[in-house]
Amino acid sequence: LRSLELRQNGFGIEPEITAKICKQKLRVYELPIAYYGRTYAEGKKITWRDGFKAIRVDCAKALLPLLRRLPAHRLLCSALIQ
Repeated sequence: LRSLELRQNGFGIEPEITAKICKQKLRVYELPIAYYGRTYAEGKKITWRDGFKAIRVDCAKALLPLLRRLPAHRLLCSALIQ
């Protein structure tokens, strides 16, 4: 996992890690945990915008390998990475 080159900050990091782990075909194990999330009054900071950011990261990770094969779309690839 330490060899993963991660580029995202904030809530975009989770889908990026998931995408890169799946690409390397590593095994993922689910472990039960006890978790009690914060409320907005207690300082919860995630919003619907973070969900869209996660979708954008997932789409970019899935589409970039395909777009890199097309020479005319190199500019689009560099825009998706940022």
